[in-house]
Amino acid sequence: MTPSSTALPLDALSQKRDCCRALIKLANQQHALILSGDLGALMEVLATKQRVMGRMEEVQRRLVSFREGPQSWRDRLDSEVEGQCQGVLEETEQLLADLLGIEKQCEQKLICLREEAVEQLRQTDAGRQLNRAYLREMAPSTNRLVDLETE
Repeated sequence: MTPSSTALPLDALSQKRDCCRALIKLANQQHALILSGDLGALMEVLATKQRVMGRMEEVQRRLVSFREGPQSWRDRLDSEVEGQCQGVLEETEQLLADLLGIEKQCEQKLICLREEAVEQLRQTDAGRQLNRAYLREMAPSTNRLVDLETE
């Protein structure tokens, strides 16, 4: 294998690792924005994450082409490059595990926020219904309604 062709899998693995690093940074920003409730900035971070994941998919397709070639690219690598590839691959797998953990935290916080919002909506609706029932009961007995525009 020529030096340039042995660098191809290492380069692709390094790019995938770099994408994982970027995703972890973005996931940490995402978590902070979820906690702060800044939905506008959160949407920007999510859009950026989507672009990084698109780049990672492109890199993954290149890696698949190495594996599905006539002979496994690992068999064609010299031991030094193979060791470098293995090191980058292990680091990438750890980064992906870390990323999954951050994403789980974000998911749990969003679930809690959703449940809080649902409860607030229920309480608001219950209060509105109580207010309507009170007005229905009081209007006939007092034979008057309060004109909010004049007071």
